[in-house]
Amino acid sequence: MAKAVFKVFLTVFFDKFTGKPNVEGLGYAFLFRSYQAGLGKWTTSDPLGYPDGWNNFAYCNNRTTSCFDWLGGEKIDSGSYSAYLLFVMNYVANSEDWTPQLNGGNPLVQYDINCSVTKNKTGITVSNINISIVVSQPFSVSYIDENGNVKITLTGISGSAIITSSDINYHSTKNSDGSTTYYADVTVTVSEVVSSQNGTFSQTRTFYKTFSHTVE
Repeated sequence: MAKAVFKVFLTVFFDKFTGKPNVEGLGYAFLFRSYQAGLGKWTTSDPLGYPDGWNNFAYCNNRTTSCFDWLGGEKIDSGSYSAYLLFVMNYVANSEDWTPQLNGGNPLVQYDINCSVTKNKTGITVSNINISIVVSQPFSVSYIDENGNVKITLTGISGSAIITSSDINYHSTKNSDGSTTYYADVTVTVSEVVSSQNGTFSQTRTFYKTFSHTVE
C-alpha cells in the first residue's frame, strides 16, 4: 500500500521592530504566547491572569505608546523623562544670558521595567527584573545669546535608564476559607541618565508593585 507523505512548511522571519520571530499563521512568537498584529490582540489569554487590566488579550491593555511587553507576560511599570530638560538643568553655560535650544532628535526617554513572575501551588516568585528602552534618540543643544547668535553647540547628547537596585519582599496571609494568598512586594530604583562629552547627569525614581497569588 502506498503511503502519502505530507510536508508542512512554515515561513518564519524576525521582525525588525519587535525582534520576535513572526511565524506564518501564528503571529509574533513571544515567550508565553503569540501576538497577531492583523487582529490587534494576543492569540491566547495572559497566563498570569489580568496583570495589565480587564482585557488580557490586549497588548499592554492598549497602552501601546507608553508600554512594552517583551515576554507576553507582565511588566512592573513604565517611566519617561526629558533628557533635554535634565541636561540643561545641570549643564551651566559660559554665560547666564545664553538661552538653550533643542536641535533635532527626540529627547523624550521612555522605558519599561519588566520581570518574570512564576505562580504555582507553593507560592509566587519574581525574577529577571530588567529594563527596556522604548524611545531614546540622540540630540544636540545650542546656546544662543540675546541677539540670536549661536555661541556654542553641544552634540552627541543621549538619554538612558538603568536599574540601580531592586528588592523583593515575600509574605503571605491565611484566608478565612482556608486558602493562602502569597505576595511579592517589588521595589525598583531607576537612574535616569543623560550623557554627553560635557558631562553625565542623572536623577533617580523608585517604582513599587505588588504581585499576588492565591492557592486553595
